[in-house]
Amino acid sequence: MNKINSYTAIFSEILLKTNLTKNLIDKIFLELNNEEKKSMEKDCIYLVVDAESIVSIKHLICSIYFAIKAFKQKNNIANTLNSEILLYLSGHRQISKAINKVGLSSSTKAIIFIKLIKGDTIQHPNLRFNFGNFLKQNCIEYDNLKVDINDLATYNEKAIMKNYGLNEKMIKLLVSDSDEEYSYKKIIEKLVIEKSALLNLEK
Repeated sequence: MNKINSYTAIFSEILLKTNLTKNLIDKIFLELNNEEKKSMEKDCIYLVVDAESIVSIKHLICSIYFAIKAFKQKNNIANTLNSEILLYLSGHRQISKAINKVGLSSSTKAIIFIKLIKGDTIQHPNLRFNFGNFLKQNCIEYDNLKVDINDLATYNEKAIMKNYGLNEKMIKLLVSDSDEEYSYKKIIEKLVIEKSALLNLEK
């Protein structure tokens, strides 16, 4: 679990067996929205994103932090916290572009499920919501489900660089000579998070 401001965030990663169709993607969003409405608490969010569009857990945490902060300061871009998080994850101010960059698609191979709940009590009923069971109930097959992860199994460097407008030349200028493999991913993470942080300054 991750404490982000007044929220508790839990991240799960699911590897899919088959490609998602548009109908299945629409169904996932509809059913998750229905689950949120059943919540006993107003501030309960279930969000799904393409795992290959996320650099790291830190990318997730920072984007959620920026989104919550934007709402607290009343300079949010979107009308809902769900959408605001997607904007910060993608680094785009338009929700359609954000969904295109980080949302689910027919090419999605792995899903990150974000469970965001106001407060930090482990007794909260919505902490018991099981995304694996949710997928099974909706006839979506998967190979593996890792709950409450601290690291990502899926990492697609090329897809991330394309999504966030990064290039080899830009990154190599910043990579440390001492530990190139480690630094390369960390530089990408740094640039992506910086892009998210600057989102509200763009006009």
